[in-house]
Amino acid sequence: MRLRRLLDDESGQILRRVILYGVVFALIILIIVEFGPLLWDRFSVSQMSDDMANAAANSYNLSHDQVQAVTDVTTKLKLSGLSDEEVQQCQVFFLPSDAPTKLSVKVTVVEYANSYILLKIGFFKKLAKITSTHEVGLSGR
Repeated sequence: MRLRRLLDDESGQILRRVILYGVVFALIILIIVEFGPLLWDRFSVSQMSDDMANAAANSYNLSHDQVQAVTDVTTKLKLSGLSDEEVQQCQVFFLPSDAPTKLSVKVTVVEYANSYILLKIGFFKKLAKITSTHEVGLSGR
């Protein structure tokens, strides 16, 4: 009751505005903190898929062994900070798949945005998944 009386008089009108602006400001900060990683991680995952495709191509050009190239990429993905679940969802394809001579390598990197709300609420977990694919030609073939 006392708070309501305080907000209804002349000085309360200013206090009411300050509280309203404070709540709106807090909501904007919460949205930026929780959903901002989606935007920032998209750039990071795109760069990571490009780097991993180049690493797979370089490894394959050195050893001419697909298994060795995939092992090298998996190791680099783990070292880059991806979880085991994310590494298992990543894919490495050598194209064309039915030909003995490979012309390119395609790498798909999967990462989940680091946000409490996105990871804990089932509906939003689908939004937290960020996928990027990059293809690089194999030189020297």
